Amino acid sequence: AHPEKFNSRLRNKMFYGQMGGKDLVLRKWKDLSEFVTLECDGQDMTPKLKEHRVHAIVFLNIPSYGGGTHPWGGGSGTKEPATDDGLFEVVGLTTYQLPLLQAGGHGTCITQCSTARLVTSKTIPMQ
Repeated sequence: AHPEKFNSRLRNKMFYGQMGGKDLVLRKWKDLSEFVTLECDGQDMTPKLKEHRVHAIVFLNIPSYGGGTHPWGGGSGTKEPATDDGLFEVVGLTTYQLPLLQAGGHGTCITQCSTARLVTSKTIPMQ
């Protein structure tokens, strides 16, 4: 860890912007669904990840993420995110949706569930 390198909000945004830009071009994880399986409340959600070609999966138990963005766009048959409903939201993000979050965009609603199991077949970055 190097806390001296991340001592200001602007520097953090610049660093992650640079890393995100690099990832946007290289698209190293564009086929994430090829090496992960996702099961939510006993239901296989991997086909939905493949259908939407997600680049990242976000598990949320609060309505906002990443500096106040709202990746859960909602949709038919979904409830508004709440911290006390016993559910968390699973959102898929493509390479193009990630930067649009800051402009009011949202990701792909995968599901709302109370349990999830993510299995990877190769080493991938997580936070």
